[in-house]
Amino acid sequence: MSIALRWIGLFIFTLILAGCHSMSADGLSGSGYAMPGGDFGATPGGVQSLTTAREFVNHGHVPPAEAFVVEGMFSEHDLPLSGEPCDDVLCVRGALGIAPDTDEEDSVWVQVGLSSTIDPDNFERQPIAVVAVVDVSGSMGWGYQNDNSPGEISRELLLQLSSQLGSEDRIAIVAFGSDVNTVLEPTPGGAPTVAAAINNLSADGVTNLEDGLRQGYALAEQAVDVYDEVRVILFSDMQPNVGLTAPSDFEQIAADGADEGVSLTVLGLGLGLDQAFLNKMSYLRGGNAFSLMTSSAVDEFIADHWPWFVSPIAYDLHFSAESCSDLEVKAAYGFPGSQNAEEPSLEVATVFLSKNRGALLLELKALDGASLSDAHVDLNLSYTKPDGSQVSKAIDLEYNDESVDACGVYMPQAGIDKTVALALLTEALQQSTSLYQSSQQAAAAHLAAALERFDVAADRLNDAGLDDEAQFWPKLLQLIDEGAPQGDFYGQSFSSPASNQPTNPWL
Repeated sequence: MSIALRWIGLFIFTLILAGCHSMSADGLSGSGYAMPGGDFGATPGGVQSLTTAREFVNHGHVPPAEAFVVEGMFSEHDLPLSGEPCDDVLCVRGALGIAPDTDEEDSVWVQVGLSSTIDPDNFERQPIAVVAVVDVSGSMGWGYQNDNSPGEISRELLLQLSSQLGSEDRIAIVAFGSDVNTVLEPTPGGAPTVAAAINNLSADGVTNLEDGLRQGYALAEQAVDVYDEVRVILFSDMQPNVGLTAPSDFEQIAADGADEGVSLTVLGLGLGLDQAFLNKMSYLRGGNAFSLMTSSAVDEFIADHWPWFVSPIAYDLHFSAESCSDLEVKAAYGFPGSQNAEEPSLEVATVFLSKNRGALLLELKALDGASLSDAHVDLNLSYTKPDGSQVSKAIDLEYNDESVDACGVYMPQAGIDKTVALALLTEALQQSTSLYQSSQQAAAAHLAAALERFDVAADRLNDAGLDDEAQFWPKLLQLIDEGAPQGDFYGQSFSSPASNQPTNPWL
């Protein structure tokens, strides 16, 4: 029997035994809706945290600049906006405020808030087909006594994720190192053979990520006609050394898979993680990425993100911003995949359910010295529901010359005030760590000024999440002042920032 027929046969057999989930027109379970309001969370795909950057700091290293992505910072925080009651699965609201940017120039800030009406206590996800593509190369440390090796984190993650799957779900496992093997054919969740296959995984040489991922996608594509949600979940430290090795190469593989209807979650593991791969592979349709550094983080990951990271509620979210008051978009924050784009991107490939209410942020500037006193922005947006239906919405926002505070700030809601503060902080962290490669002094000065501005916002808002950020990031400034090494923990990118000369391994 072919694998494709096996996906189908097992699925039909399960439906006979267990019955079908009741489904709404959105392709989500019909029993999981709350009253209109939109109090549950929704966030864009892409990188979902700054875990990699924080762990570099905790271990005495300056993170690489690519470890700082705004959508990762946003996803760690609840960024609500109030507004009209909502009766759709995805709720989109807007707010407009005035505040200086990092150059102390007045800007118009527009937040698009994302939330959902689902009731998390009663939500029933749809059945899912999962192909776990697992790195068993030597660098992962499978079988090490250290529970925090990437391999042992992978094992714990696999065991816990597979335990969340039911008989209506399917899981297959592809292991790659020097060789690539399908160690578990499509199998119902909860079957004893799943845990046995996971516990039998062991180290196998070099990191042939390309062939492993291609085999995983080939297997997953055979389930697309059987399951509405088909997802490859990649477990790796993202250090390929055989075949394709550049992040852009794997971006293309993920894009090809997305075109075939297969979504991707990248689980980057361990302190040797190459963050650039997460950034490139996770912004596409159905994509997201998380990083975990210790086995102890697995319980929290499951509690916070399951089943939300496998539950998309919107695709192809597009924006246009029009102004009747001589404004133009200068920057966009929190749009996955746009951090290195020459033009601000106003597109989001996927929106997922989440414990946190998410945000997208636009910065607009006045043209030719125009006044901001009558700033007016019309947002037009559209997106596609999982069932293929289209939604369009217009949001009109304006500023009627309300009073600003002593810092030049007017924010109509705490949510947008917090979002702007986090965006500017993350941008400064990224710029400082980029400057550090050539000038320790410039990096320190840039970050010190940004932290001072952030402290003002944190004091103004009295928000616990902002307070945590205000207490943590001075540790990075201290590392920069001390001339700490910057780079990955494989020792491939370390340099002395003061002189920008490679460190002599013999000293």
